Amino acid sequence: MLKISTINPMKLIFLTLTVLLFNACSSKKLSNGDHIAYAKIHMKEAEKLDFLIQELDMVIYDRTKSELERDDIRRRYALSLSAVVSNLSKSLKKVDKAALNKRYPLANIDDFALFANELQNNARVIKKSADFYELERLSGQLQRLEKTCTSCHTYIGSLHE
Repeated sequence: MLKISTINPMKLIFLTLTVLLFNACSSKKLSNGDHIAYAKIHMKEAEKLDFLIQELDMVIYDRTKSELERDDIRRRYALSLSAVVSNLSKSLKKVDKAALNKRYPLANIDDFALFANELQNNARVIKKSADFYELERLSGQLQRLEKTCTSCHTYIGSLHE
């Protein structure tokens, strides 16, 4: 049995993010056509995150690469992740207010805007760290990203109750 402590922290965070994204995308059937396009975008971004995790696996277990090569791959991985998160943020900002209120009558569009802005900030900070090769900061930044995702998904879950 694999212990959580033996998994690379970055990989654990990305696995968690992927599970959260898939959970949010499939937690309730979409009966409203207004949200189908958003759901497709959300799922497409989740698939990209899944692909990035597979790439990370190759980096973690590839002992034929030097530390510098692995850092460069991690950097590119972080840049890709920031782009996916930025796209997810943009799609969240495009949610139509009327459609949102129809689907979630208790929802506050301002709350979605706050989550979208926080996602965008997370993407920007991760990109900046990757651009400047500050890879030691990524772990904390990824934890903040995970917290943002969890908060948003918890909020959406509370609207179903």
